[in-house]
Amino acid sequence: MEVSISATEPASRVAIACRDIVDGVRAYPVWSTLGWQDIRQRYRRSALGPFWITLTMLVTIAGMGPLYGALLKQDVHDFVPYLALGIITWGLISTLILEGGGSFYSVRRYDSLGASPVYPTYSPRNLSELYYFST
Repeated sequence: MEVSISATEPASRVAIACRDIVDGVRAYPVWSTLGWQDIRQRYRRSALGPFWITLTMLVTIAGMGPLYGALLKQDVHDFVPYLALGIITWGLISTLILEGGGSFYSVRRYDSLGASPVYPTYSPRNLSELYYFST
C-alpha cells in the first residue's frame, strides 16, 4: 500500500496581501456603510457637518493667499491656486496619516466577528477623509 502525500506550497505574503485587497474591494457595502456611519457620527450635532472642514480651508486660503502673495511679491491670481492646491493636498495627506492608526482602533470590535479582510475595516475612515477632500 502506497501513501500519497501532496503538499501545497503556502501562499506568499504578496499573494495573501493581494487577495486581502481584492476581498476588501468586493466588500464595498461593508466599508461604504461604515464610512458613511463614521461621517454621520462625527457631525451628528453640527449644522454644517463636514463642510466645516471646507469652510476652514477656504478661510485659510483666503487669508493666506493675498498676504503671502504680497510678502513674496507674487501676483495673487497666479499664487493662490498653487497655495490652495498645496494646502488641500497636505490636509489630505496629514489627515490620512493621523487617522490611519485610529481607524484600526475604531474597528476593533469587528475583528471578533471572524476572519475578514483588513481592507474593509481600514478604509471607512479613509473613505470619509476622501469625501472631505472632494468637498
